[in-house]
Amino acid sequence: VLDLHGAREFVLLVGSRPAGLGGPWELAEGRQARSGDEVVLDRTLAEQHGLATGDRVTMLGRDLVVVGLSQGTRSWMTSLVFITADVAGDLTGGGAIASFILVRTDQPEAVATAINESNGVDALLPGFLAANDRRVLAGVMARPVGLMIAITLVAATLVVSLTIYSAVVERLRD
Repeated sequence: VLDLHGAREFVLLVGSRPAGLGGPWELAEGRQARSGDEVVLDRTLAEQHGLATGDRVTMLGRDLVVVGLSQGTRSWMTSLVFITADVAGDLTGGGAIASFILVRTDQPEAVATAINESNGVDALLPGFLAANDRRVLAGVMARPVGLMIAITLVAATLVVSLTIYSAVVERLRD
C-alpha cells in the first residue's frame, strides 16, 4: 500500500536483486532500484499522482526515493512497483519468502519441466497465468454485469408493457 498525498494506492510489489533479472522490464525514465531506499514506480501511476524521479513516497511506513519510472507495468486494477528483494522481504515480513519468481526464457516449457522436477516448486507457463487472470477478472465482473443485465431486462419489460398498455387504452377509446 502506497501512501500518495493522503490517498492509499494498492500495488503489486516486485523485489529483485540489483543488477540482476526481475526488475522493471521497460524503463521510461531513470534507472532500476539499487539500494534499500529506492523505488521504481509505474509511469502511469506516477503521472496520476504528479510524481517524478527524485520525489519521495511512503510504502508501509518506509520512505523511498523514486529513481525510475517503468512502462507497461500497470493493469486495470493495480500497478507494479519495483524495489530490491531485501526491502521487499523487510516490508512484507517475509524475509526470503517469495509469492512469485518470474523467469524469462526462450524455452518456457523445458524450463517449467526442469523447475517442477527439481525443487518442488510449481512452475506456471505464461498462457496458464493469462487464462487464470482472465478467469479471476471475469469472476470479479460477473455479479455487476449480471445485475446490469437484470436491470436492463426489467427496464425493457416495463417499456414494452407501457407501450402495449398505451395501445390498448387508445383502442378502447375508439
